[in-house]
Amino acid sequence: MLKRSVQSVNRLRKTSQLNKLQNQLLCSLIVRSYQFNSNPTKSEFTVGGNISTHGTIPGLQISGSESYSERLRTTLLSPIIIVPHGEQWVVERFGRFCKTLDSGIHFLLPFLDTVSYKHTTKEIILEVNKQTAITKDNVQLSLDGVLYTRITDAYKASYEIEKPFVAIMNLAQTTMRSEIGKITLDNTFAERQHLNEKIVQGIEKIASGWGISIQRYEIRDIQVPTQIKQAMDLEAEAERKKRKTVLDSLAEKEAQENVAKGRKTAVELISEANMIEEQNIARGRAFAIKANAEAYAEAIERLAAAISNENGEKAVALKIAEQYIEQFGHLAKAGNTVIIPNNVNDISGQVTQAVTIFDQIFNKTKNQTPALSKEQALLRLKEISGVEEPTHVNVTEAPIKPSSKLN
Repeated sequence: MLKRSVQSVNRLRKTSQLNKLQNQLLCSLIVRSYQFNSNPTKSEFTVGGNISTHGTIPGLQISGSESYSERLRTTLLSPIIIVPHGEQWVVERFGRFCKTLDSGIHFLLPFLDTVSYKHTTKEIILEVNKQTAITKDNVQLSLDGVLYTRITDAYKASYEIEKPFVAIMNLAQTTMRSEIGKITLDNTFAERQHLNEKIVQGIEKIASGWGISIQRYEIRDIQVPTQIKQAMDLEAEAERKKRKTVLDSLAEKEAQENVAKGRKTAVELISEANMIEEQNIARGRAFAIKANAEAYAEAIERLAAAISNENGEKAVALKIAEQYIEQFGHLAKAGNTVIIPNNVNDISGQVTQAVTIFDQIFNKTKNQTPALSKEQALLRLKEISGVEEPTHVNVTEAPIKPSSKLN
């Protein structure tokens, strides 16, 4: 194809009546059309019979052979041009900036418009090579990282700086050294995210003027000298032992507190149970006393009602005499020491005394307190019981000798 182009130019020189300047302009247009259609990264053309080779078009090659920013000088022969998705092309007219083309189909002026730059709008990953930096406490570190960028303004990326991504990488390295020098070694590891944000802010201030946005920066690896690393390992081990000791003491303290709280709760529950038990017993006793009192009161009421009936007095007097004789008979059964009335031989006298007491109580309600003689008491008892004469109990008059030992 190159040979055909050269032959066509030679034929035009021989047959055309154009002057020398017109011939050179026409040859330049034909060669540039060949350059655009064959290989946009290399340019070979013939001017006046001589072949010139300019090599690869200047631009930053990243991640192999892929180019994110290319500088071209391509004159268009067709009025229709298609820009791929994710790219922006810069068009010049007569050597001056004309417009920026986004992805899609566009209409240009052939032979007048030139595609000068091609830029990608995708996010670009730049690997920052390993470099050394010195911390605030004079420890030398070796760091590398990854920078994520994106072209936001194709015009500035084309005309504000030459080789923008090389400048971005150098700026990232210097900014990282500057930020590392502001913090100590311990903070370098503890505040890595904060350090990344500081580096992004430092680069963004300058890169924004080049039409490039800094998305984020990540420190990939931090290496310290061997001696510092050994000291850090010992410090970390001591810190782990310290935390273990503290955790053990806290666990023991918590266990003792739990045991003490358990004992306290048990004592409170036991005391509360005892209190409830005593309250229940007291309520039971009060209820029993109340019930006994009510029963006793009811018995007294019934007894009073019975006494007020006919022959009630006789029945009460007879009951008193029977109980007196019965209880007197129990005195000889229990214990070694007994209390015997002075007139123990005179049973009739004892009965007379009991009947007299009853009559006094009974007659007190009638405001009468007559004293009964022995003969009157016997007659009274005879009337009550229907017996002519009370039975006499013979008791030996021998004195009671106290025993030597009381059981």
